[in-house]
Amino acid sequence: MGGLMIACGIEEKDRGMTERMAKIALWCIQYKPESRPLTSIVVKMLEGLDEIPTPLSPFPFLSVEASNLRSICPHGEEQ
Repeated sequence: MGGLMIACGIEEKDRGMTERMAKIALWCIQYKPESRPLTSIVVKMLEGLDEIPTPLSPFPFLSVEASNLRSICPHGEEQ
């Protein structure tokens, strides 16, 4: 995830919060509804009261190639 944050121009001081929000988002978009957290748990995660485990791959049949990061992050610089 660090490479994606760099490509998107996210500053070092904001990376912890960015990773936290991304993990919460990935939990909320799980393909199987039963894998998604309850709203009350999401609120606790957002408030920092609950630990956020590493999410499962929400759509295991899809993958993003590293070369496509520029299309995902418009602020990425050409290399």
